[in-house]
Amino acid sequence: MKKTFSICLIILLLSLTACKPIKVGYEETWNKIVDSGQNTVVRLVYDNDDNVDNWLEKDLVPTLRQNHNIILKCKKMSTEDIIKNLVEHKDDLENAGEFDVIIFDKTKFPVLKNKGVLYSDYLNLLKNYRQNVSPENLNNTYLGSMEINGLAVSFAEKQMCLFCDENRIIEVPTNMDEFKKCLKDNKGVFTYPHPSTEVGRNFISSIVLSFADEKKLSRKGLSDKELKSTVKPALDYLKEIKPYLFGSGNFHPEKNKDDELDLLFTEGHTQMIISMNPYIAKDKVSEDLYPEFTKSLLPFKSAVSDSTYVGIAYNSNNKSGAMLTINEMLGCDAQLKLFKNKHYLMFPAIDYEMLPKADQERFNKSSAKKTVIKPSTLMKARKHKIYDEYWDYILKEWAKL
Repeated sequence: MKKTFSICLIILLLSLTACKPIKVGYEETWNKIVDSGQNTVVRLVYDNDDNVDNWLEKDLVPTLRQNHNIILKCKKMSTEDIIKNLVEHKDDLENAGEFDVIIFDKTKFPVLKNKGVLYSDYLNLLKNYRQNVSPENLNNTYLGSMEINGLAVSFAEKQMCLFCDENRIIEVPTNMDEFKKCLKDNKGVFTYPHPSTEVGRNFISSIVLSFADEKKLSRKGLSDKELKSTVKPALDYLKEIKPYLFGSGNFHPEKNKDDELDLLFTEGHTQMIISMNPYIAKDKVSEDLYPEFTKSLLPFKSAVSDSTYVGIAYNSNNKSGAMLTINEMLGCDAQLKLFKNKHYLMFPAIDYEMLPKADQERFNKSSAKKTVIKPSTLMKARKHKIYDEYWDYILKEWAKL
């Protein structure tokens, strides 16, 4: 009976998911999803390399049990085995698939999409997606040059932030002009990793997108001339600050040498550091490794993010339960707990501007310590990654600075 209802529900969903502003019948449909999905077992699978397990077991599992009496069973597997399993069982109409919900990163999406193993046409029916995720959010529109087409949604973001020794940098910069002035007034206070590293690429990309339109640089279509003029202001800025960086702008640690920047800051050779770990300063101050007056900051308009995605298996036999699971993952409570989970080290993926003032205030106040940046700061600055072909050009021009 449950399976028959799920099939009917899918037909109903397909008829109602043409666009986001669904009004007629939306509440009724959502209530049917809730009725069908609660009191069920949902099977979630994620990659061996993903450290999401602590947040899942500590926060999401009990939340789903309390709110919907859903038993969430989480399983860790290699990506290869996940994809193999999904492909082998995709067209098996007699037996249910082994998974309902899949967590994956950007590198796995092209394979999952091309193999046709992800279910679509449901996101607009999720209450928290409609309330908390902007239709303008490019992280849910494109992955590189590939369109996502409603097959997945970002639930966690990795973003960079900066930290400085407030005892030595008296006027902490709050914008790009002040950041440039700070570097000029305190020569050698800062440098960033080589752009071949994740942190280095995100730093330069964030500078570029502080000057340029995110939409222009998110997918192909710009001519060489347009690309050159679009990124020129950022390259000029990077060239201007170069002489004032540590090592006169010639020291950018490459892959597997990230600890060099950490050592410089720890030993006091620099007074500012960049990291993808929002809790690094809090932890290292408590261990007496970072200066006592270390403070978080983000002086740029933009902070490029790397998304982690969640989707529904095409052959899931409990799509309504899977929808309730993803809906909870996009809720304010779950997103705040995600940020506060020191094992996962990720930032919220929902959109600050979409939230009611009361929830915005919760994110504003969620970080009381000056060593941990407020999630709302990065939520407001979040930008989509630059299209790879454009990045290749930027990297080539950066090398000429």
